[in-house]
Amino acid sequence: MESDSIYEKIGYIQRNEFLIDGSVRDNIVLYRDNIPGTDIDQVCRNLKLDSDLVSKEIDISDSDEVSFGEKQRIDIARFMIHDYDVLIFDEPTSNLDADTANQIFHMIFGIRDKIVITHYRSREVLDRFDTVLQI
Repeated sequence: MESDSIYEKIGYIQRNEFLIDGSVRDNIVLYRDNIPGTDIDQVCRNLKLDSDLVSKEIDISDSDEVSFGEKQRIDIARFMIHDYDVLIFDEPTSNLDADTANQIFHMIFGIRDKIVITHYRSREVLDRFDTVLQI
């Protein structure tokens, strides 16, 4: 297997403040044309990214246009709209309120036939996965 194809199969979701000039939707899609709009809309609803925010224009020279929690949800949305075989989550809910964090975990638990890697140690969260391997 070529390394390029490996990177297409693994999504690494971390606390990341990577944004581009453009709308929030542009920041989620990142110029990928093969993503159905209905998928994007559903992921945005699940992550509490309302239509006003999704259409909002971002100027990366003004870092206060979106909150840390919104940036984190934008980053998670980037990966949730792609069909990765493996998703690695690095503190996916650290900057989020409890309701949004629960919604993200609900989305994670809804992922089927995928490998999810996280360092989250809450027994309540870990017990909801089908299988847990601790390293």
